[in-house]
Amino acid sequence: MQADIKNQKLARIVVLHVILIALMLVITQLPTPSRFLIWNLFLAVIPFDLAWLYIYLKPQAGSKWILLGVALVWLLFYPNTLYMLTDYIHLQAVGVDLTGIYQVLNYVILTAGIFLGAFFGFESAYQMRYALIKNPGWWISVVYYGGLSAISAFGIYLGRYLRLNSWHVLTEPIRVVEALNYALVTDHGFTLKFLILFTCLEMMLFGVYAMLKKL
Repeated sequence: MQADIKNQKLARIVVLHVILIALMLVITQLPTPSRFLIWNLFLAVIPFDLAWLYIYLKPQAGSKWILLGVALVWLLFYPNTLYMLTDYIHLQAVGVDLTGIYQVLNYVILTAGIFLGAFFGFESAYQMRYALIKNPGWWISVVYYGGLSAISAFGIYLGRYLRLNSWHVLTEPIRVVEALNYALVTDHGFTLKFLILFTCLEMMLFGVYAMLKKL
């Protein structure tokens, strides 16, 4: 029975990756300025895969350090998922009045990429919650999603406005420190407002997603 459930989950994960690759291939063949979605989707699927890797390794890992490493890398890359919600900024490249089929096409492509990337984020966060915390109460879930939303919102700010990537923590630590100083000192007013608004947005979306998972 358990083997059948695992096989079903694996099959669904494979199908999701097939959908992802198919969307990437379609984007390469269409007249669109949204080819950046290919890279953004690649980054967004990493936390999704890491969450399932964590779940796979948890019952058999010989060292907790391996699980800790996977969890930290997951958290480092997680903001790349909901970062895609800010990709609507690229609508300015095609216009916003939907008067031509070219605009409609690019709306569809952009929305498909954003929704898929966000889905990877919601599902990876959902799976990691149960992998990290057994039978979490509602208040623990609120703290978990609230903290994750705040961390993610800050990561989105660093990525969208200061153009930092997840790996810069290791490759350009000085640049990261300078960016943090700018965000928390120089631009602290806008940073705080952005964090509040995006944290609220993510909490609302998490709540809806969690409720839908229970239907």
